[in-house]
Amino acid sequence: MFFDHIDPAVIRQAATNGADVYPYAEYRPIPEATTQPPIRPWLFMLHTMAGPRTTTPDQLWAFVNRGDITGESHLILGYDTMIQAVPFTVRADNNFHANSWFVNGERVGAISVETQDNGNNTDPGIANAPWNRYQLEHLAGTAAFLALRYGIPLQRCATWDDQGVDGHRAYPEWSTYVGKTCPGQTRWEQIPLVLAWATEIAGTPPVGDDDMIPLVIPERVYDSRQNDDPFTAGETRTINVGSTQAFLHLTLVTEVPGYLSVSGSDTRSGASLVNADGDGVASDGAPISLPDGQVRVFSKSGGHVIVDVYARG
Repeated sequence: MFFDHIDPAVIRQAATNGADVYPYAEYRPIPEATTQPPIRPWLFMLHTMAGPRTTTPDQLWAFVNRGDITGESHLILGYDTMIQAVPFTVRADNNFHANSWFVNGERVGAISVETQDNGNNTDPGIANAPWNRYQLEHLAGTAAFLALRYGIPLQRCATWDDQGVDGHRAYPEWSTYVGKTCPGQTRWEQIPLVLAWATEIAGTPPVGDDDMIPLVIPERVYDSRQNDDPFTAGETRTINVGSTQAFLHLTLVTEVPGYLSVSGSDTRSGASLVNADGDGVASDGAPISLPDGQVRVFSKSGGHVIVDVYARG
């Protein structure tokens, strides 16, 4: 996939070099960057700035830089700029019980990012508007960096103290506000896309067959958008993968509910791999055996289909 605002190689190299700051963020440490206790990064929590007016990254940074303010986050992500206020290995106090706790005697904690909205209670972020392209790429880039650098898995959190990537509203242990909707519903529904892009940026396959060899860079073997040739509803296409075993990641772009199923034979599998609710983008991955090196992809709804290979057997 082509990214407009990041280079996956830069993120991978920064993680390899042992950096504790995201390579695309402007590092502007606040006092808590040196006064808070150290943590092991455990999960990545996504927030939306829910102030009464438009708040820029500079304005939020100035606010949390004050000595009387203790609700800081590690990252502040605007529409076109990004600031890091606290290194990833230091506690930040914007996550309620997830600020820090102990696992086997080691202090762990959530990494948090505040994302810009316009301060209106109906748009964006709080309710209706999505993260823009810049924000999506850097949320995915940060998640990929955290996965490579600290081992935070690219998956949703099953419990409040689970490892993974999720939105602030997911668990009451993450917020003192009853009924809090941070991030807003539209942004909440973009989290699977963030995870899909993060997996691609990290260049590592999701959990799959141990006999498969991860590709350094995922290979895109099919994209119906290239020739503007979407699937019709109920259509099956045969796609050459070039391997008898592979970990495939499929993305479905559709405005109506539907699903994708895949099979390594001429008989279509009845199990759905990707389930879409019609809001735009859905994706998932799985290992599959392909006797002839080809995968049959069935789309119930139609729409554009993207197939990436993350590992080969």
